[in-house]
Amino acid sequence: MNPVTLPSGVIYIVRPGAQPTAGTNVGQYDLLRLMSKSTTYVATNTDNKVTFTSPSTFRNTIDGAGVPEVDPSYFYVKKSVLTSATVAAAKERSYYEIEGFQEAIKKFQAFDMPDDSNYNLQGVIIVPSRAAFARDVHFNYTGLAYRNRSFVFNFQIYKTTHFDAER
Repeated sequence: MNPVTLPSGVIYIVRPGAQPTAGTNVGQYDLLRLMSKSTTYVATNTDNKVTFTSPSTFRNTIDGAGVPEVDPSYFYVKKSVLTSATVAAAKERSYYEIEGFQEAIKKFQAFDMPDDSNYNLQGVIIVPSRAAFARDVHFNYTGLAYRNRSFVFNFQIYKTTHFDAER
């Protein structure tokens, strides 16, 4: 399937035949509509063999409501959220955003389809813990600590809305 490893260690896989023919590039400040099934893992090394253990669901719009997630803050958090935060760590983008996910999702193009359309997952992004939150303080998305956890995103970008400047 031709996985590509980025300098940060993030791996992305473009699924052949599941890309838009005239798609839209994903920009840094875009509002995404994203259908996904995403899981986090702890990478363990036993006898020099690395494996993913302790799986936990991060996002699952497929088995849940069946509609795309709109404007996920792990991709891009709005300036208004940062300025209204009362804790110093929450005033930083890295508290919310998964930088490795940002880096890889821009390698895909978005469809322009309604939320009630059937999904055809277009790729996988594997974000190792060092390219996610690593050991940093982070937003508590689901009640699970994401320190030292890697993320695996299986997704389809239903639509992206461009913003040329930070919003």
